[in-house]
Amino acid sequence: MRLGAGKALALSPDGRWALGLQEGPPPRLEVVPTGTGAPRPLPAGGLTDFYWARWFPNGRQLLVVASDAAAIPHSYIQDIETGKLDPIAEKGLLAMLPSPDERSVLIADPLGKFLLWPTDGRKGVPLKGITAEDRPIQWSPDGKFL
Repeated sequence: MRLGAGKALALSPDGRWALGLQEGPPPRLEVVPTGTGAPRPLPAGGLTDFYWARWFPNGRQLLVVASDAAAIPHSYIQDIETGKLDPIAEKGLLAMLPSPDERSVLIADPLGKFLLWPTDGRKGVPLKGITAEDRPIQWSPDGKFL
């Protein structure tokens, strides 16, 4: 069923919302109800190119990878209600998967290494046992395995 215009990215954990990308100009993310209701555009905050986005398990935040006019990818956590974008990790590091407990995010660096980056602002730590050839797709429900 067609929910709206734009590029489909992900369904919310409860299935009530779809995340889409309106390619613009300017591009922006939008949450679209899967039932009745109106789409809600999210502020782009100066971002000019969106690479990907996915829901946090709580359904209240998004993990977003995008760039501004400098064209260097940066990872953000975006609050669905306020639209606020908070950077996570350093520029050039790519956020991939929020953990089930939402306290950390799997991050890939340009050299193919993976880090576990806390969402509380502390610096990430390298993950052992995962290589540049691995392609993590999800966490186990208990957050112990990728």
